[in-house]
Amino acid sequence: MTDMDNDARQRTLEEIREAIRANDDLRLDPSLSEDGREDLEKTALILRDMERELVSEVSGNIVGRLEAAAAPLKEIAAGVRGKVTAMNEPAKVLEHVKDLMSLIAGIMKEAGRWR
Repeated sequence: MTDMDNDARQRTLEEIREAIRANDDLRLDPSLSEDGREDLEKTALILRDMERELVSEVSGNIVGRLEAAAAPLKEIAAGVRGKVTAMNEPAKVLEHVKDLMSLIAGIMKEAGRWR
């Protein structure tokens, strides 16, 4: 669906919504005959069905475009995760060295007590 098609659908959707509002106003008229009210009820149902169909089409198009736009973001996120993992490796090594140094210092401290 092109942007022009989408724009036309959006305009049509707004026109349908205006028609629903006008129809609702007419249905509230207390002087309306029973037959007239019944016709307006049927019209309301048809208009709401049309609205739902257009909303579904428009939202389906938006979802498709969002999914297409998300694909490059997924690739970027995977790259960032890889870089973060790579950046964490030196920190992990330093953590192990620190733990080893603490262990050595503890051993030397205990050895000093035995002298």
